[in-house]
Amino acid sequence: MNPPFFEVSIRSGHGIAPTLFDVTNFLYDLNVGYEIARLAVDNRYEEFRFSHNLFFRRGRPLANADRLRTVRLSLESPFEMVVAVTAVGAATAVVWGIVRLVEKAVTLPATIRKARADAEKAEAEAREARERVGQDLGSAGETAFHRRLLYREAEPFFRATQQRLSENGIVVEEVTIRLVRRRRG
Repeated sequence: MNPPFFEVSIRSGHGIAPTLFDVTNFLYDLNVGYEIARLAVDNRYEEFRFSHNLFFRRGRPLANADRLRTVRLSLESPFEMVVAVTAVGAATAVVWGIVRLVEKAVTLPATIRKARADAEKAEAEAREARERVGQDLGSAGETAFHRRLLYREAEPFFRATQQRLSENGIVVEEVTIRLVRRRRG
């Protein structure tokens, strides 16, 4: 059976098409932030020590299976991307990391509230799925995520990435998170 996955959709507002500079920096910073979160919460990376080297391309030793997967990427206006994270291991907590990352790039409070509600719903669905199949989806919750960042001394690096996303020319207007259950195939 294929494991479920979290699908995260991010969409900017309408307007002028984003510059290539803004698009590449947004994608890079979102990916770096995700990977910092993954390294901080996933026990398989407990030996990793956070330093400024993680901002280099090869500075984050994630297994290929733990990397973000691109489902869709549209560079038209509005900019839109959909990424997926397999919902096993530490993925549930990492979804909170993605919410925390993009909320700095969001200007509308209602969007932040919706993203948080989506994350809570996806977390509850993941917990229910875990109980049904006896699979460990990791400790979840925003508080647990933040504690883990602090414990692993990753919080300054995560915060710096949040700040860079907030200064990007792409303004996020919509964030949607959902748990997708795969069928046998």
